Amino acid sequence: SKDLQYSSEIELFNLTKRHSAGQKISYAQFVACLYTFLELGTVKSKKDSNWSLSLNESQKTNLENSSFYNKLYFLSRIL
Repeated sequence: SKDLQYSSEIELFNLTKRHSAGQKISYAQFVACLYTFLELGTVKSKKDSNWSLSLNESQKTNLENSSFYNKLYFLSRIL
């Protein structure tokens, strides 16, 4: 798998939408997923001259292991 290069979250969102034709996702949903996966370590992000995002295929886990995901899930239930 190749690292994905981007300069901002909005650029990464637009790249993702372009490569995911037919998938409807809002920017807020995208950011929630991104931060959940970063927290879990299933994707890695690093900064050189640009940002790069890579899939960490060796990291397997459940969404419930993310405190960020659990907070969002809790908020979705009370709102």
